[in-house]
Amino acid sequence: MLLPATAFGAVGLTLVDDNSDGDGQDWQTTVTQGDSFSVDVSVEGGGGDIVLGLSFWLTESTSAGFAITGRTINSSSLDWPNAVVPITGAAGVLDPTNDVDLGQANEFFGGLYGAFPENLSTITLDTSGVAPGTYTIVTSGSGVSGSDAYANGLIEPAAFGGGHTGYTVTVEAGVGVAATEWRSVRTHGNGVGELGIVLDSGSALGTIETRGDGIQKIEVDFDQAATLVGAVSVTSDNGGTIHTTTANMINGNTTLELTAFTPAIPDEACANIDLAGAITGLIGDTDCYVRSLIGDVNGSGSLEIVDVFFVKSKNGQTVTEALAQFDINTSGTLEIVDVFFTKSRNGNSVTCP
Repeated sequence: MLLPATAFGAVGLTLVDDNSDGDGQDWQTTVTQGDSFSVDVSVEGGGGDIVLGLSFWLTESTSAGFAITGRTINSSSLDWPNAVVPITGAAGVLDPTNDVDLGQANEFFGGLYGAFPENLSTITLDTSGVAPGTYTIVTSGSGVSGSDAYANGLIEPAAFGGGHTGYTVTVEAGVGVAATEWRSVRTHGNGVGELGIVLDSGSALGTIETRGDGIQKIEVDFDQAATLVGAVSVTSDNGGTIHTTTANMINGNTTLELTAFTPAIPDEACANIDLAGAITGLIGDTDCYVRSLIGDVNGSGSLEIVDVFFVKSKNGQTVTEALAQFDINTSGTLEIVDVFFTKSRNGNSVTCP
């Protein structure tokens, strides 16, 4: 969806709205949560007007989470080859202080020169991380026109009566992509293969990964095919340690696979995995806590003698998904060595977050 274009109130410049009827009234739009939309900044000029060093940017006062996913500069019809200088800072999120530069313009209107193009710059914003509600995105500009310096913090020039302080964007809740299951996956020997421990994404305590060497692979299932568009946040030590990870979509893009955590997530650690901004249109719960505590099969957060008895009670049984947490050494066999491994960790503990 396209928001209206705007011009900054310099001599000879006029506003161009999104349907070109000149009424200056098209200052709002409605989008569904998870969708993207674009903001155009446009100007027109008459003969003899000069624009030097015109710059323009966007801000959003509540830090709602509008993610910047693209910028484009239209220089196809400019008179001067370098009339528009694209300023393409790192992608981020609109906030009250982040001046998101869209570009800088230098142009002469008049004589042998033509008019400024209607579409000068476009920025694309994603609403995946924005809660339903109504927000205002402010376009600001500054520069020199002729001999008159100006700075205009409004998106509507005074020639149109003022009264508009920004684009009004209403974000409506919609049917997006939702995570249906999180699990910690390990490969067990003896021909058993990969087995997962299902994680409770709604728990602030974090499900326990009990197996030796801890958290190696996380898989997240979605209710439909999903698109990976950004980095996944993985932290431990209450955010003090940042772990990079390799992310891939598998199973027809319905499952996200996270591997190669760097640095490795150690035993007795609480990790938070957050998909906000990483999956297009993600709604609902976006993060999950998981604790690594080898041998803590009852999930108490403390390795105690009761855990040793639990592991011993499974000795000789077949390793299945339901019993994966008891195969402490991931050998594919529930045996006495799992008991000894658990007993050797007695007294260890982990808290989360």
